[in-house]
Amino acid sequence: MSPSGAIDRGLGPAVKGWKRAGPSARFSAMASLGMTRRRLVALFKAITDSAGAPDLKAVPSLRAAAARRDELGIILKGSGHDFSFLLARLEADPDLSSLSRRRRLKALIDYTRVAIGLVDRVLWPRRGRVIVSANDD
Repeated sequence: MSPSGAIDRGLGPAVKGWKRAGPSARFSAMASLGMTRRRLVALFKAITDSAGAPDLKAVPSLRAAAARRDELGIILKGSGHDFSFLLARLEADPDLSSLSRRRRLKALIDYTRVAIGLVDRVLWPRRGRVIVSANDD
């Protein structure tokens, strides 16, 4: 099961109202997202090699792979934002409970990439041009 469907959902209701909050609330939300992103990138670097492939030397056993999965869950739960849809998929994914260490790491890398992408989507939203129709007067 691939987590790619989670990208379209955004970060959920915990982040949707951040624009209406005051400047200090927006800053703390962005600061916590920045810290979450740093922790996710550190996890990603710890489980991949320089080419982005699973690093089987860094995760030597199935128990270590399960510990990394639990670490991802802790990061997402401790972020203060609504990642419940991603956590539910993380728990239900058969690849993360398989007996293949490589398969577990590949799935974990995919979930980590999706989580980083979701955080980046909130931190740096794409700015597009607004097209306004001409006056009909």
